[in-house]
Amino acid sequence: MEKKTGRKVLKIVGDVVFVIVMLFALFIAVTNLRARANNGIPNLFGKGFLTVNSDSMAGNEKDSFTTKDLVVVDIVNTKNYEERVLDLEIGDIITYYDFAEGKVISHRIIAITETGDATNPTFTVKGDNWAVTTAVSGRSVLAVYNHKVAGVGSIMAWFASGFGFFVIVVLPCVLFLAYEIYRFIKTLNEYNREKNANSKKDDTERLIALRKEALDDLVKSGVLSQEEADKKLQEYANSLKPVEVEAVETAEPSKEEVEKADEEVKD
Repeated sequence: MEKKTGRKVLKIVGDVVFVIVMLFALFIAVTNLRARANNGIPNLFGKGFLTVNSDSMAGNEKDSFTTKDLVVVDIVNTKNYEERVLDLEIGDIITYYDFAEGKVISHRIIAITETGDATNPTFTVKGDNWAVTTAVSGRSVLAVYNHKVAGVGSIMAWFASGFGFFVIVVLPCVLFLAYEIYRFIKTLNEYNREKNANSKKDDTERLIALRKEALDDLVKSGVLSQEEADKKLQEYANSLKPVEVEAVETAEPSKEEVEKADEEVKD
């Protein structure tokens, strides 16, 4: 009983762990697939997830971040552009694509310049630990800083790599498929065993019914009494049961018995 309970607990724990891993794998897969549609920013439900790869934003500000941190940003699109971009202030952090660097960068706004187009201001940005400033047009803003998760960026980057994707997505899927095949084969074997057992039982019951019908005819014709017919039917039913062979324990002969047997052979 305890073993069965332990197995059930382990199975439940294993299923829960597997579901958690698969959900996380799905999250990584979906966010990275959606990155292609948003200039390389992994995103889901309007939130982007960026791994920090430099110390350009390292500083003493509350929202400063450094290498290996994970930065969560609010994705900017045509529907929320005015709300998220036109309301930006000095000190806010924006994410944009730097064509000179060829990568996505998140830096702090240090100045805002009005242009002829009120819907497209120019933001002067700079890293907290960076001397160079960059001018970014409002239309080039990809996302706005929301919050950071310290130390998680490197983990996300590993999961997003080819090897990490294999370990967290491909391998669990293969193991899950193998487990399901094993369960299917096991269930099929159990079904076949039960089917064969029921088939043998049905055959036995059918043979007994035929023998009873024949014995009843003999009773009706007066050849057998009811007691004799019942006895013969019971004997026939017993003959159809599988014979159980009892194991006979054999002990090794003693030294005296061996010597005695040798003397008898010589005589």
